[in-house]
Amino acid sequence: MKAIRIHTYGDVNTLQLEEAPTLAIESDQLLVRIRDAGVNPIDWKIREGYLKSRMPANFPLTMGQDFAGEVVEQGKDVQSLTSAIGCSASRKVRTQNTPRPPHPQCRQSPVP
Repeated sequence: MKAIRIHTYGDVNTLQLEEAPTLAIESDQLLVRIRDAGVNPIDWKIREGYLKSRMPANFPLTMGQDFAGEVVEQGKDVQSLTSAIGCSASRKVRTQNTPRPPHPQCRQSPVP
């Protein structure tokens, strides 16, 4: 999948469109194919390292946190939805592994 990622803190020139590893979901997550993504003011602050004392990055870091797309895979323990495959999805997400999740082609997301 393709994603906008950074490998170090810095200005806009650190952003790279590159191939990222295919995501594997946990039993309580959905995998969403991203159709639209948004960028927020906090994203450039994270990219430039202003928040690294509170939210240290594990590089490479995939930038962004807002998305809309289509569910392509559903974890076996997702019980709040009968069948989410093919449904539209939008979410503002945050994971333990990255301070701000990505604008990739696909994204895994915990189900509330």
